[in-house]
Amino acid sequence: MKYDAVIFDVDGTLIDSFPRYSSIMKQIMPKYGIEQISETELKDTFPLTPDQTLKRLKIPIQFSNQVAIDYTIAAAQLNQAPSLYHGLNEFFKQVKVDHQNVGLGIVTSGSSNDIADLKNHFSFMNQMWVTVTSDLLPYHKPAPEPLLYAIDHMGVDRKKTLYIGDAFTDEGCAENAKVDFGLAGWGNIDDALKNGSAKYDFKTPQEILKYLK
Repeated sequence: MKYDAVIFDVDGTLIDSFPRYSSIMKQIMPKYGIEQISETELKDTFPLTPDQTLKRLKIPIQFSNQVAIDYTIAAAQLNQAPSLYHGLNEFFKQVKVDHQNVGLGIVTSGSSNDIADLKNHFSFMNQMWVTVTSDLLPYHKPAPEPLLYAIDHMGVDRKKTLYIGDAFTDEGCAENAKVDFGLAGWGNIDDALKNGSAKYDFKTPQEILKYLK
């Protein structure tokens, strides 16, 4: 199969953001009654939208804005630039040279502010045909709508589109949208995901290139 489009998740797929997320959550959660957030809770909430995270941690939704403010302040104080996984810069450069007609997109549980921050750090973000964030639509992964929205706006065939991610929410989104799914195996993948519905388990970003038209 040769794909006309590749759509990526962000956190844990393009960006090695879990260490940063973990540090920030450990700092701000005591304010909301969670004195010691567990490693399991951190891993479970990492791929979720902010509102999904509050629900999972049983924090009342009325605290949503304040949690977002606290998170932003803690992130700024951390003063840590996003860390791109090895090989991705080279991957996007090669796509630009050898696969110019392949559509690139992003479907993330992150916000438009997160995407704006990435654009300030990484030039490959300008290659994206579309970015779908958690504050763009009322539907979130694992629902299919974010991925279907991206495909529709890119004007590509769903059957010739590949979605790449690192979490069960990504797998579920692809499966519900009836889109082929590939694991971002260069990150920290849950072993259970490797026995799921993913069609590919990519160990490096360069492995994706042979499946592009």
